[in-house]
Amino acid sequence: MKIKNVDRAVAKAFGIKISSIRESNRRREFADARQMAWLLLKDSGFTVMELSRNYKRTHGAICMGIARMRGLIGVHRKIEEIHKEIKEEL
Repeated sequence: MKIKNVDRAVAKAFGIKISSIRESNRRREFADARQMAWLLLKDSGFTVMELSRNYKRTHGAICMGIARMRGLIGVHRKIEEIHKEIKEEL
């Protein structure tokens, strides 16, 4: 799995530009998309350090984002559906 492919699939699922995933914008739709990408990549075998270098974020930010997204998947139906849709696409 390539980071570029995950970014593309996540951006499509969230209805945003690919570049928005890389920005430091804190708007919820961008943060959710970015954290979804991190979760998918972490689950596919990327390390947190690889993600932090690639997305220019701290180790802690990546860990917190992944934990937040894991928590949302269990309780937020739309996020859960998007996660499932992206996993099927990849």
